[in-house]
Amino acid sequence: MSERPAEERDAARVEPIRVFCVDDDAGTAAYYRIAIDGEPDMRCAGVQTTLVGLDDALERARPTLLLVDLRIPGEDPLAAIREVKRRHPELAVAVVSGFSDDDHVRAAERAGADGFLVKGLDLDELLGRIRRFAAGERGVLGPGR
Repeated sequence: MSERPAEERDAARVEPIRVFCVDDDAGTAAYYRIAIDGEPDMRCAGVQTTLVGLDDALERARPTLLLVDLRIPGEDPLAAIREVKRRHPELAVAVVSGFSDDDHVRAAERAGADGFLVKGLDLDELLGRIRRFAAGERGVLGPGR
């Protein structure tokens, strides 16, 4: 039996980026799941269309990164982000929004979000930026940014 090269053994040991997605639009949430699960270095750790029960879901799923929509009707994603960061300070949180004005970005930063993704990114850009946030990069990433 032949031994695999060291790089292959090391690559096999790397844990995938586990992304938990919250978006009130079920179609968008399903899109995230399919896109993330289609990547060899990523797994969708869970999807919700509401913030209800998020902390329990995060405890069970143990994600690397939380991707959360900034606008969820009838709910307060900013308060949820504050609570998530209080309870799980190691968890990277990236907000995704169709709004990229300074007020929305600053509000997300004040709540504790590590990053801000602008909706409208093509799939490769979205996945690349998830990787960058999971690796510790912070900031606003979107078309033209």
